[in-house]
Amino acid sequence: MVLCISLQFFINDCSAATVKPMKNITVTTGQDVILRCEFSNGGLSRSWSYDSSRSPVVIYAKAVKILQDPNISLLVNDPREYSIKIKSVTAKNQGMYTCSLYDDNYQTSSMYLTVNVPPRMVKVSKDLTVDEGSRVKLQCMAEGRPKPKIYWRHVIPSADGNRATSDTLPLGKVTRGSAGNYECTADNGVSSPVTRSIELVVRYPPQVEENILKTIKVIPNQDGLLECVAVGVPKPVFTWQGPSGQSIDIGSANGRYNLVKLNQRNIVQSKLFIEKMQISDFGNWTCLARNALGSDEQVILVNKKIVPPTRLPPSEVFAQGKTGFQQANFGDNASEGIHQHSCLIILHTVLLIIFSCAS
Repeated sequence: MVLCISLQFFINDCSAATVKPMKNITVTTGQDVILRCEFSNGGLSRSWSYDSSRSPVVIYAKAVKILQDPNISLLVNDPREYSIKIKSVTAKNQGMYTCSLYDDNYQTSSMYLTVNVPPRMVKVSKDLTVDEGSRVKLQCMAEGRPKPKIYWRHVIPSADGNRATSDTLPLGKVTRGSAGNYECTADNGVSSPVTRSIELVVRYPPQVEENILKTIKVIPNQDGLLECVAVGVPKPVFTWQGPSGQSIDIGSANGRYNLVKLNQRNIVQSKLFIEKMQISDFGNWTCLARNALGSDEQVILVNKKIVPPTRLPPSEVFAQGKTGFQQANFGDNASEGIHQHSCLIILHTVLLIIFSCAS
């Protein structure tokens, strides 16, 4: 017993040293991790090695550092523990780590270090501008560990929920309703999801909206207003053509003609103000909307509005007739008075008949 104690300087008893099992560890890139190797008894002949599935590499042999990695250091080196620390873990640190004890019996304990990597976009489709009817496929590729899943949404003009869960989003032949912003989100449960946005612009020729008021009436010498609404990408420009050969656009509007354009997304409204409508202004006005892909038009008929002369209502006419009768001057001659009275009654009756027929 005395001999055993004298030969084993770092062992508290004569039992053989054993390496305790280690558990696998999972961390995220950027974190620090400690790999602890513990012994039931002492023993200084030891080493740490790393196997990344390519070839084993010795990190430490006893206290001597073999692998020159500044992020790995020997944290504890005593008879019962032999531990290393890895600072700011990266993806390349993932692999199998083995703690070996060279004593009377060669013993090892291994653990696997899993390094999770947050998602990172590596390839995303650029913003696209295409003509209506073109075939479009959007792409969004990401890397990370575990492999991220990709989720697609059409968020503008309105969010419509998830469209797909793959790297690509085939849209087929696009229509004007396909336009807007698409979001692709990469998520693998590590850190926060990563989202990118892709804008899809779909070009199409102008389309003039049907105007309920295809015919309008304006009083001569009064101001008139003509309106025309069209959709299209690129936004259409307007030209108004009048019944007398007038051609009015934003650049030529002057004098009695004033042209105003209002934009709301792909909807464009053109308003033509005409001061003091003249004879030459009445007739067919053509609203022409055009862009690089085509044109569309609509005709609005402007007619004169006739205002009838103002006339008194029958009740007021009757009141005026009664008042005239009461104010009649019969004078001293009774026959003259009766004659005037009879005339007023006849006049009153005739007026009543006329207004009764008119109403």
